Amino acid sequence: MKTEATPPPRLSPAWLAHAPHRLMFFVGAGNVLLAMLWWALWLAAARWGGWTMPALAIPAGWLHAFVMQYLVLPSFIFGFLLTVFPRWMGLPELDGRGTSNAKGNGKINSDSNRKGKSKSCQPPARDRPQT
Repeated sequence: MKTEATPPPRLSPAWLAHAPHRLMFFVGAGNVLLAMLWWALWLAAARWGGWTMPALAIPAGWLHAFVMQYLVLPSFIFGFLLTVFPRWMGLPELDGRGTSNAKGNGKINSDSNRKGKSKSCQPPARDRPQT
């Protein structure tokens, strides 16, 4: 019996959009690389003086804190959450469109709406008033 391994996928927008966490990790990694490039250029300019980097209006430590806190960390945090939330909540995994991969997604709601009742709006049996 001869089996062939599938080749690894190429990096493409379709591959990144196949699972929602991939795009978030890609954006986070890109932001980290850009921040490292800027910092390396700044250090090289300060050390060897071949060029000048633009003067900053705020201290470099504040800029570092802002970039890490608002550009890098959220991408990784949301990428991680998009991978684990479906498992933690017992839901099917998300596909690239932000919907679940479950068969018949939304069928329960459409059937209950035809009858005039929405099951999602009813309180659980233990919270219903006794009649």
